[in-house]
Amino acid sequence: MAAKRPKRIALGDVVVRAIRGPKPGDQRLWYWQAQRSFDGVRRTVWSGWATRTDATSIVLDLVAAAPVDDVEEEVLATWISTVRELTDLYVANLRRRLDVGDLTIYGFRNSRSDARHLAEHLGDIDVAVLRKSDIERYRNLRLADAAPSTVHRELKALRAAWKWAREDEHVPDRDLPKVGVKVTPVREKYNPSVAEIWRVVEHLKGWAKFVAGLQATTGARVGEIAGLRWEDVHFGSGHLTLRGKSGLREFPISDQVREVLSWGDRDAEHPHGTTPTMVLGHLSSRELVAACAAAGVRRFSSHGFRRAAVDTLQRAGVDIKTAADLLGHSPETMLKYYREVSTDDRRSAAELLGAASSAAFGRAAEPTPKPARSDPGSARRVTARGYSSNPEVRKSEGPQGLKSPAGLLFGTPKGNRTPVSGVRGQRP
Repeated sequence: MAAKRPKRIALGDVVVRAIRGPKPGDQRLWYWQAQRSFDGVRRTVWSGWATRTDATSIVLDLVAAAPVDDVEEEVLATWISTVRELTDLYVANLRRRLDVGDLTIYGFRNSRSDARHLAEHLGDIDVAVLRKSDIERYRNLRLADAAPSTVHRELKALRAAWKWAREDEHVPDRDLPKVGVKVTPVREKYNPSVAEIWRVVEHLKGWAKFVAGLQATTGARVGEIAGLRWEDVHFGSGHLTLRGKSGLREFPISDQVREVLSWGDRDAEHPHGTTPTMVLGHLSSRELVAACAAAGVRRFSSHGFRRAAVDTLQRAGVDIKTAADLLGHSPETMLKYYREVSTDDRRSAAELLGAASSAAFGRAAEPTPKPARSDPGSARRVTARGYSSNPEVRKSEGPQGLKSPAGLLFGTPKGNRTPVSGVRGQRP
């Protein structure tokens, strides 16, 4: 029977965990790691084989001898040894990004949840020997309890943490093994037209109508609208401050955006008048489903507003860089994942090509005048074989040359099987 892992030890701001063990030959010893928080970042102050009692004593003596202000900063590469350390430090890095406004609270919560599951199943594995089979085992275990999309997101978080640590030389300089998860989309992606969007908005009420209207007029992510506060609405300078995956960006307030903002709840912290959790949890799964059915529009998610905005800007001729900057995309992401080419787009493109070529096409379609023959009588001179010996006339005596005087009068060796009486060499 496997030995039970000892409980962690909490000594003020120092946490001591048994991260490996028991030690072969001595089942009482575990490999302990003591970490202390410095400005929101956990740093290892001691690690080694010991019993729980000895580990407690060692760490107490160490803390007493080295106050927080006197502990020198260590190189991270020396104290990221397990997957748990990797995920803990990555979450601490995300918290710093959250504090400076480079990450939304929803993105941080998702990443923190992903890190917790990763640490639960992979936490004790040394990053130096993390193998593909370990990640595959994690995937198979999680698929028994979670949706494939959730497991896919967790593995994506592991790769993001590894990439961050590798760039700062915290983990071995090698690629993390890739493990795939087959994810079946819950709903089919659909790019609604502008007319369809506003037909759906008309069937929404309250906070759902406000959020959908603002998404339709800005193309913003639903999370950006859910987290929008009145303090982010600057009527004086004429812009909204949106917080999204690409950081902070300013979106100009158009007349249509101003009209939608007038629907907002002035007495609430958020213009939509409800909580961000309500918006994120119920707009796509409940409100839009009912509104699409009532409007007779094919179902689309809250991200359909964003895809429709990309299509609208592209069809209006807005250059890719401007459209991407306005919506908080990179040009590559916008074209690869959001732009959808329709039959009307292809027809319009074909008409533009045709219009651009019309002048040149008209000149090319004019018939080329034939050069005048120097000796018209040569067409009537034939040899004993029944066709002209003149090279210029013989060119017109092929199957396509039957319209020429010589072809019609004498026939040709190829393509003309009409009997011509009095001419030798023709089949009767």
